[in-house]
Amino acid sequence: MSDQNPDDLKIKSQQKAAWDDSAEGWKRWWPAFERAAQTVNDRLVELAFVRAGARVLDIATGSGEPALTAARAVGQSGRIVAVDMSPGMLAIARERVDASGLHNV
Repeated sequence: MSDQNPDDLKIKSQQKAAWDDSAEGWKRWWPAFERAAQTVNDRLVELAFVRAGARVLDIATGSGEPALTAARAVGQSGRIVAVDMSPGMLAIARERVDASGLHNV
């Protein structure tokens, strides 16, 4: 995309690197984050009217929330697509999805 501002590309690259660099910390501290944020994720899914059979796109999922909360809400008849710019954060999200036993993300 030749019409993109080089400064914008530089900022995006820096943000991606910063999230990748912090991914291991997110993984290590995830249990504490999850306990603190689960009510927020539950409320977000509720306010978005995520129901059984729904299809949800989680942009900037990071380590997998609210994608996992949404996946439980949509059940096996629904589907969640979770994306992120950071391969490191997506790797953690994949681990969490695999550990959860969910097959709709």
